[in-house]
Amino acid sequence: MTRFGWWWRWKTRQPQTRISAETVDLIKRLARDNRLWGAERNRGEPLTINIHVAKRTIQRYLESGARPRPARQPWSTFLENHAKDIWACDLLQTYDI
Repeated sequence: MTRFGWWWRWKTRQPQTRISAETVDLIKRLARDNRLWGAERNRGEPLTINIHVAKRTIQRYLESGARPRPARQPWSTFLENHAKDIWACDLLQTYDI
């Protein structure tokens, strides 16, 4: 990076504002209790009690607490669970000449 780039980065830097630990706990609790809510809806709930947090901040804390989704059910497990309800039929196709 050039000197001008370094200077411009220094000149335009934004002060880092930190949110309180209680707000972070609230965000994580809302995300844990309401898994289907996205960042925007999780942002709206603290607004009702006059806590202003940016959507990106909510997303940052949602990503850190995100759990991997469970693996999908394998085909063999599906067949075991539904074997009594599945019936198969092989048909032989014949042609008359």
